[in-house]
Amino acid sequence: MQLRASSPIRTPRPLLWKNIIDGLTDQGYKIVLTDSPRQAEHVDGFIKYVKDPTKVFNFCKHSESLDYSIALTKLAGLIVGTDSAMNHIAASLGVPCYGLYGPFPGHIRLKTYSNTKWIDAVRPCAPCYVHGQSSCKEAGKDGYSPCYDNLDIDTILKDVGSLLPND
Repeated sequence: MQLRASSPIRTPRPLLWKNIIDGLTDQGYKIVLTDSPRQAEHVDGFIKYVKDPTKVFNFCKHSESLDYSIALTKLAGLIVGTDSAMNHIAASLGVPCYGLYGPFPGHIRLKTYSNTKWIDAVRPCAPCYVHGQSSCKEAGKDGYSPCYDNLDIDTILKDVGSLLPND
């Protein structure tokens, strides 16, 4: 999983990720989180809040370059990410991927890929097509785009499960 995009407006709040991870680990799946090594401490802190931290691995400290994340992707059964590079890398390697979309609809980014699903935000202001380093104008003090808050966890878990290998 890649929890964060390069742009704050395309990054869901941690609670959404916690709920997804808890649902998947409850089903017996193990999760690997990746980002740059600068994010390793932050991801370690996040892992403390999931239901079963023993099933969640922080790859950030090992991801010395994009090559490492590409290699990790090749070994993965599925990539789950926000509107970020990992889904595109997964698709290029033939690895199934699932995207969480808010400011942009998923079909713009993923519709040409096979073994891919996504969920789009449902909110009057979404999709807003805003991109950049600013927070969403609708965001609260925490800066996270509220469009992601309306994503249905049960739908996400069902969709992700349908893409995961059965072994």
